[in-house]
Amino acid sequence: MELKGKKVVVTGGALRIGAIISAAFAKSGAEVVVHYRNSISEAEKLVPKLGGAEKGHSIFRCDFTKQTELEEMAEKCFPADILVNNASVFRAQPAISEDMRHFEEQFRINFLAPLYLMKKFCATGGKLVINILDERAAKLLPEEGSYELSKKSLLWATEVFAIQAAPETRVNAVAPGATLPPSGLPDSTMEEHRRKIPLRKTPAPEDVAEACIYIARNDIINGQTIFIDGGQHLAWTG
Repeated sequence: MELKGKKVVVTGGALRIGAIISAAFAKSGAEVVVHYRNSISEAEKLVPKLGGAEKGHSIFRCDFTKQTELEEMAEKCFPADILVNNASVFRAQPAISEDMRHFEEQFRINFLAPLYLMKKFCATGGKLVINILDERAAKLLPEEGSYELSKKSLLWATEVFAIQAAPETRVNAVAPGATLPPSGLPDSTMEEHRRKIPLRKTPAPEDVAEACIYIARNDIINGQTIFIDGGQHLAWTG
């Protein structure tokens, strides 16, 4: 797909990996809609760096826990050419002890909201969905709960939609490993992760963004999940 002039919606596109993905598509000539929930200042600062409104870039606020706001987002942001489902929340808790309120919130943001957006995107003629997963989606970690379940569900939905939405829409996924330390924690916390990775190094956000661009430009890729993790998904832990 030629990306110049294409409309790309990036959920959670104002911060961290999402901001790098937004920048990569903007650099490729696409017009980016940067979705955010609470990070309005970051979203407003990012758009001028992408090239500003004169280049077709914009921001859109939506709380994925509220169905009415999701419906409004689908109505105002679609049709679009590419949807990158990047927004997510992460709470590592065992399912057996996880509070159901947290379980439902995490599952709604990480799975049900992307699922809804995929359905609306495909119905309005969208050409490509890229779901941002997690290397955890490939394995079973005994200490995990709704986060792992929600990402596994989105992995399965990726494959289902790749069949059912074809040939009009391609659906793929990118699954990063440990890329950035959790918010508020120093980079030194990543060293534990690096010891568990076959390549002994963690990916950069730019590696994830490059995978998204590669998928977008290669029109034969469909139903695939690209792991950007140095082989971490092959290890039992981490």
